[in-house]
Amino acid sequence: MEEIKKKNKKLKKVAIILFIVIILLGVVAVFLCNNIKNTDDSDISIEPSVSDFAQIFNSKFNMYIGKQRGTAVKALLSSVMQSNNSNVHIVTIVVKDGHLENNESITNLMSKIEPKNIYEISIYDSDDDYYIDKIFIKTEGEDATEEEMKLKQK
Repeated sequence: MEEIKKKNKKLKKVAIILFIVIILLGVVAVFLCNNIKNTDDSDISIEPSVSDFAQIFNSKFNMYIGKQRGTAVKALLSSVMQSNNSNVHIVTIVVKDGHLENNESITNLMSKIEPKNIYEISIYDSDDDYYIDKIFIKTEGEDATEEEMKLKQK
């Protein structure tokens, strides 16, 4: 009789272990099915988006936002000229005297920038294509132009 009780205890333990293993296998199966369902081709982005390219493009200019010494403004203008040479996305420099896009006019502006003076730089994407296309340069304390005020309100 005692031998039968020992066998029954062993069978109960085996049954419990088997039950736990079956439950764990079920949980793993559900987990795998959910992962397969959530991985569909539409969620995978292999090619960078327009905004990814724009962020790379804009990063050349974003570090100049705010108050800058003339030396930094000259570096910004050099970056704009280099970028505009590629003719991919033209950046316009806006100063109180007008809009500058070609390298000759930007070089002329560079010669007027005083290295020790402080300038205020504002950058905008005026046509909402994610790419910076206007950079406003003002002397410290100079009022914003009407055009810049409109862009700030966007």
